[in-house]
Amino acid sequence: MLLVGVVIWAASHYHHKTRPPRFERWLDTHYAEWLHHRH
Repeated sequence: MLLVGVVIWAASHYHHKTRPPRFERWLDTHYAEWLHHRH
């Protein structure tokens, strides 16, 4: 999914400014699911 890549890029881009743990946890969960579905 291109949208997932954009979200990951945005998260990594703004990671230095703010670090909301909830958003990081959501991103890690969805990223893991995306990788799992991809394989």
